[in-house]
Amino acid sequence: MYRRLGTAQRVRLHRRIGARHEMGYAARASEWAAELAMHFARGRDARRALQYWRQAGARALTRLAYWEAVQCWDQALVALDDLPPDHPTLEQEVSLRLDLARVLRALGHHTPMLTHLRAAETPAAALGEPGRLGRVCSGLATASRLLQDYAPALAYCQRAQDLATSLGDAALQAAVQHEMGLIYYHLGDYQRAVTCLQHNLQAPHEAQDAAAFGSLLSPAVQTRVWLVRCLSELGEFAMVVAHGEAALQSAEALDLPPYERQVIYRRVGYLHLRQGNLPTAIALFEQAVAWSQDADLPIRAHLAYRALTLAYALAGRVPEALALLAWMREHPHPHLDTMGGEAYLLAGEVEEAQQLAQRTLADARQRHKRGVEVQALWLLGETARRQTPPDIAAAAAYRQALCLAETLGMRPWQAHCHRGLGALYTQTGEWEQARTAFTAALAQYRAMDMTCWLAQTEAALAQVDVAACEQ
Repeated sequence: MYRRLGTAQRVRLHRRIGARHEMGYAARASEWAAELAMHFARGRDARRALQYWRQAGARALTRLAYWEAVQCWDQALVALDDLPPDHPTLEQEVSLRLDLARVLRALGHHTPMLTHLRAAETPAAALGEPGRLGRVCSGLATASRLLQDYAPALAYCQRAQDLATSLGDAALQAAVQHEMGLIYYHLGDYQRAVTCLQHNLQAPHEAQDAAAFGSLLSPAVQTRVWLVRCLSELGEFAMVVAHGEAALQSAEALDLPPYERQVIYRRVGYLHLRQGNLPTAIALFEQAVAWSQDADLPIRAHLAYRALTLAYALAGRVPEALALLAWMREHPHPHLDTMGGEAYLLAGEVEEAQQLAQRTLADARQRHKRGVEVQALWLLGETARRQTPPDIAAAAAYRQALCLAETLGMRPWQAHCHRGLGALYTQTGEWEQARTAFTAALAQYRAMDMTCWLAQTEAALAQVDVAACEQ
């Protein structure tokens, strides 16, 4: 029967069905929002289709059905195209695209996120509402950062900051400070990143608006977990442990959903990984993997796997590390760092580690990621030292890494570079230089309580003393 109806008859039928169901569901209409939206869309009632697609997307988000939310809101945008471009329609478009950007960010789909935010910029400006435009600019800064395009990210931050300041908008100001902190982190300017993030710890309660941050993660938790990451690179482990514990306690006390938990567990795990507290790091990374899988966020699981692989390798659990490395070869991640290279090195795959270090170094220099550059240079020193005989390039790589690490205040990596130089001088029989390098490494490992490498370095120094006496 339905097939024999003409187009106009089908439109009228769907409108009647939608209206009848709307009345029948009454207070429970939100539970049937997707069905109502479909009928009104087919009945060419764009306003009500838009209303119910938005409700359906919001309901999907509460169930952590991220892709379903994206699909519903994409349909809402289709309905918007059939409405006149008046002030309410432009408001709806900007709001919808900001919502889509938040969910796409959680899913790790950063290019579509940027596309939606760019599309929101023109209507946001046309509305003449600086606060709305400021949130779009803040989102564009985030999307640009996630795509590792840091110059426009900083420019968008400045634009959003100007708008927030003119309005006295505390939530937007906090969002911009947070975003600038993350950009500086990726550029290796850890001290400036810490300043931005600590500013937000003292921000008033009204500034703690997750929507302004363009994220599904609560702002207070975001600030703490990123402070954990920044302070870990600086070796401020005594200071950072309290922030890590506070973030983990928030996850338990607030019964946060899987997306938020995996972020917290992964970033706090990084603190313990870099300090060398491997049992705790492994437990946190394994839990982060589980939360990522529960939330059906494969790109987040990949980040947790990468960290877990290095933790396994450092702990001597080589078979488990190799199994994860094989998985990561089949599922490459677009962002390069040295975690996988370190794991390859510890698993004995020196050539693979060297190739990854070279690619990471080239990428870091192109994108001005100076912290990653330090790690890549250190890894190149490690791989060159393991050649037979040791490659003379090892010393130069270590020294370049050490010089930059000192500039950036990256104390753990300074210690690692000294230890690497000590091992290299030991291989070449330069006992005095080896003793000096190992002694410097020991002093820094002790100061930061990095016990995982402390015992190894003490044993290496003792061997140097014995060898020097035998000469």
